[in-house]
Amino acid sequence: MNVIHIETVWGTEDFGIEIERDEAFQKAARELSDYIWSLPLTAEQNDRLVSLIVRQVQVAEKGGFIQGFTFGQEFVDWESKQRKNNEHQ
Repeated sequence: MNVIHIETVWGTEDFGIEIERDEAFQKAARELSDYIWSLPLTAEQNDRLVSLIVRQVQVAEKGGFIQGFTFGQEFVDWESKQRKNNEHQ
């Protein structure tokens, strides 16, 4: 996983997370792409659908990362309390 520095459209600096996608993700993306290609969509409809799918994946990845990071921090806090309790016994 890489952390990338980005500048937002508002000119503020931000950090993004670059997710490394495995072969299973790539396979699912190819299957979805092939299915979308088979639909009777105009170029504009195709572009809009793909854009919506990409946005949904990005939101899901960000939410998953934040949730995992939060759980990790909560575990560290819990583990620290356990150590302190064990030291006082």
